[in-house]
Amino acid sequence: MKRSGNRLVLLTAALVLMIWALTGCGGQQTGLRQAVTELSCVDIQGYPAMTGTGGYGAALCWIDYESDRTTVQIVDVKRDRLEAERRLDGAWTMAEETFQDGRLAFYKWDDSTQMVYRFLNAKLEDAGEFRPAEPGGVLSHDGASYYYLSGTALYRQDTATGDTLLVKLEENLRFAFAGEYHPTENVLELWCMLSPYSSECGMALVDLDSGKCLMLQDTVQGMSFTEYGISLRSFKEEESCDLRYAAEDGTYRLATELGDTAMELEMIEGSQYAYRSGGDGGGQELYRLGQTVGHCAMDGGMELNSCWLPEAQVLVNVLYRQGSGSYVLTAVDPAQLTFETCSAAEETPSPMTVDQSIPQVYWGELAGGELPDNMQELRHYADRLEEKYSVSIRLSSQCAQPCQASGEEIVTTDQAGLDDEVGAIYQALEALDRTLALYPDGFFAQFRTELGEGGVQFLPVADFHMDYSVIGLSFESPLWHYVAYTVNAGAPEELLCHEIWHATEDRLTSLQWDAIDSEAWAACNPKGFTYYEDYDTAMSEADGDWLFFGGGQDVHFVDNYSTMNAREDRARIMEYIMGSDDFADELAAQPAIRQKLTLMVEAVRSGFDTTGWGTPRWERPLTQLDNAA
Repeated sequence: MKRSGNRLVLLTAALVLMIWALTGCGGQQTGLRQAVTELSCVDIQGYPAMTGTGGYGAALCWIDYESDRTTVQIVDVKRDRLEAERRLDGAWTMAEETFQDGRLAFYKWDDSTQMVYRFLNAKLEDAGEFRPAEPGGVLSHDGASYYYLSGTALYRQDTATGDTLLVKLEENLRFAFAGEYHPTENVLELWCMLSPYSSECGMALVDLDSGKCLMLQDTVQGMSFTEYGISLRSFKEEESCDLRYAAEDGTYRLATELGDTAMELEMIEGSQYAYRSGGDGGGQELYRLGQTVGHCAMDGGMELNSCWLPEAQVLVNVLYRQGSGSYVLTAVDPAQLTFETCSAAEETPSPMTVDQSIPQVYWGELAGGELPDNMQELRHYADRLEEKYSVSIRLSSQCAQPCQASGEEIVTTDQAGLDDEVGAIYQALEALDRTLALYPDGFFAQFRTELGEGGVQFLPVADFHMDYSVIGLSFESPLWHYVAYTVNAGAPEELLCHEIWHATEDRLTSLQWDAIDSEAWAACNPKGFTYYEDYDTAMSEADGDWLFFGGGQDVHFVDNYSTMNAREDRARIMEYIMGSDDFADELAAQPAIRQKLTLMVEAVRSGFDTTGWGTPRWERPLTQLDNAA
């Protein structure tokens, strides 16, 4: 009995090992018979997007723009079998995301104004749709949530109800860009703003379920999610960068011998692998990030797209063969490839740290610096104007940091050696008060984000050091529309109305790029006219017969400066319509000017909530002309 029992144990163990080998459950076996398998179950006719669908499943999607149809296929790469196929009307882009229930998501622009998402289930049957509040977001892996940026804050939208909610994070951050999304977890890379007054960013990894920052640093690096964490590429010089990545043993490694090769790697999300393209002729290399960095030559065509199937431990590639002009689908078992070490990888500190000073610095800058005692009354006056008109005002040294966003040399009043800085700023604030009173209630509040942040910020300064004479300047940062103006400017109300229009137009075009139709605007100008796009040329060559302030008989422009470009043309019109009681009616009576003003009025009406406005000051000359007719 004892001997036969031992024999039974041995037979059982052998059978188990055989089953493991056949099913691919032992070690790194994948079940693929060879290292690289060219699949014949699909005939790809376009550049496809790809994503895994679980196990050995992969979804492919490409668009035929001539027929305006989209092909979607699901393949089993182990069996080389087409599992499902469907053709959709229209040009649909597949979101390269993995969903827990096997769904696929596709999106397109509906009539060029609204993005729409469409879901298909694992059988490629319709499974619902929704319209995102903003483009550029990501879907959660259960498909129930859509995360997006609005203004500079992160929001969640319920894909079933459409309801939106601010995502509250442990660190009070503001964001400029949403980056990579984890292939299987609800973790999102975001570029966080380091200052409210510049485009300089750091980088955060946010757990969307808990609101925790997993990483927060003051630099932006090329980031990808790997099987064991993340990889980061930081550029040191023009042709060199460092590569750090998470290894299987839980450590982070720094590849020390890749040189400029690290810049050329195309990381495959969710895996420890990356491709380095060899160009149109193929000859690319596959890299493996482990205790060392290894590489392996790969032939067969130029790699266009790849996805990693984590459960199967298989790479799926789309290759392009230049000679035949054809696309080929391959399945790669990296465990069967031979990788040669090409770089050592030293253990390095983990980048998964949180720099809590980043939000502190941001909100500290937004509060503005302290002013000397003799300016406290000025500050109180500015505070009252801020509250009354829903704007922001900086004074003296407080203007220095916002002015950096202009890229120009602007002299703030504290740097100018003014005889009476306080008196000069006071007069500038009085002019601003008179100007803001010309606008309807609630006008400036609409420049702010949903959180009531940002908007229009006024900067009374001393001087501009530029190539030509300037007394006012408008410019932007992610949160703000800035209006800088000199404290000693003549006719400050007209100047401010000019710059406020620039801010208004910037807001309108941020909502809709063609808010003022360029063809309709051009039709208001003399036949064959094109703007000079140069200050000196406009000032010297504009036809005086077209100019209101040139005694012209065929008026199309306010003055020479208006002929420089369409933006200045519009700002000049609004400058006199809003800021000048002497010329507004006469200017608006000119047929071409009236047509232009009408286009501007229509754009504002379309881009702002005008409830309760009545007839704004800029519309009154048109109303009077209509009544007179």
